[in-house]
Parts: sequence; C-alpha cells; structure tokens
Amino acid sequence: MKTKLYLDVDGVMLRRNPQGYQVANHALPFLRFAIDQFEVYWLTARSHQGDTAEVERAFCHALPNPTASKQDWNVLKALVSAIPVARWEQTKADAFGAEEDFYWIDDNPDALSLAWLKRHDFSGRLVEASTDQCPDDLARAQGVLAEHH
Repeated sequence: MKTKLYLDVDGVMLRRNPQGYQVANHALPFLRFAIDQFEVYWLTARSHQGDTAEVERAFCHALPNPTASKQDWNVLKALVSAIPVARWEQTKADAFGAEEDFYWIDDNPDALSLAWLKRHDFSGRLVEASTDQCPDDLARAQGVLAEHH
C-alpha cells in the first residue's frame, strides 16, 4: 500500500503570474515521481467534492511552461486527469484520515488544518511549497519527499 500524497494546485503546481497561471517549473518530472512513489490526490479549493473537471480546466487554461515541449504538455495533461480529487468540507484536513500514512504539499495551509496536523502529531507530514515565491520549489519538495519516503 502506497503512502498518500495530497497536492494543492494553485501556487504549487500552477504558478501565478501577471498573465494568469503558468504550469510550474518541474511539474512533469514531479508528477511522474509522485505517481510512481505515492497514491496521489489533488487537494484544492478548486474542488471540494472530488470532481476533477475544475482541476483539468485550470491546467488547460494555464500557460504551458516555456521549457516544456508539446509532448510534455500532452503527457502532463494526461497525468493531471488521472489523479483523483480528494473530498473535503470545511478544511483541507477533512481529507486526511488520522490512521493513514500521508504527505501534503500546499503553499498556504489553512489554520484549522495546521491545528489538526499538530493535534495528531502530523506536522512533519506537511511540505510547504510555493512556486509563486520560488519558481523551482517543486524540485525542492520532490527532494524532501524522496528523503522522507
């Protein structure tokens, strides 16, 4: 059984820029690594009820990363579509089970989810990564996950 990995979209996989959103640097190698090593779920404000359509739409409307080829872009879109969306209600921590093995990557975790992680002694399961602030943060996050997994 693989460890679960919950991924935020905005600010992590998609980097905000003046033109809107752009696929973050290292997104394709990161997703390939993540899918190979983990049971991956999107955990995003774009969808609370497990619907992948909004996540797919976000990637389709994002600007491709300028370093990616057209083939890379097509592979990325296929990987994005293959990842299910986690359901949650009030806070993103609603998606986690207190008995499950997981990691969570987010650029701006909400206070109630942080409190849940602390209460269950899971604070070390959060990897904060912001491609808005540091364009290469996915490569760093991948390194952190590889080290701990």
